Amino acid sequence: KYRGAAPIQWAIVNGEKQTGITTMLTALGVDCGDMLLKEIVDIKENETAGQLFDRLAQLGGKVLVKTLHGLLEGNITPVEQNEDEATHFPMLEKKDGQIFWDKTAQQVHDLIRGVNPWPSAYTTYKDTTIKIWASEVVNQNGQCGEVLSSKEELIIACKEGAIKVLEMQIPGKKRMPADVVLRGFHINVKDTFI
Repeated sequence: KYRGAAPIQWAIVNGEKQTGITTMLTALGVDCGDMLLKEIVDIKENETAGQLFDRLAQLGGKVLVKTLHGLLEGNITPVEQNEDEATHFPMLEKKDGQIFWDKTAQQVHDLIRGVNPWPSAYTTYKDTTIKIWASEVVNQNGQCGEVLSSKEELIIACKEGAIKVLEMQIPGKKRMPADVVLRGFHINVKDTFI
């Protein structure tokens, strides 16, 4: 699964609970060689693609060394991949970070995590593009994109549930905790993000 240039990001965006590292033989095609060794890891609830990438990089080095030893000792048998289970996902583009508020809160949260650090999740408020770097799912409801709270915390409604924005960035500023941004950038309750 998740053959292609951005398997870590797409796994998070799609709400997967597990991912992993696989060493394989080279073959014509994308990620389609016989598998040698694989290690499965759980994706943490609020883990970003960048954090998971770093964790998998460490694991990947260990799996590679284990694979080389296993090949030298002759105790690894290549396993053919099941092509019926194979999926391919493209390289991420900037447009893939756009938040669509007609998704569930969990889907929006997963997108925010999956495109962090690049291309980053973004939305629009009154013609201003705002990046959202971190969020959590909260049990509130409203119209898609509706601002439910904006005084000390920013809560935005989704199709089902809502997200609380934990870290955001407005144009010309660095990324900051949402409550800090809200002290100088005013967002009105009942307004809508698009």
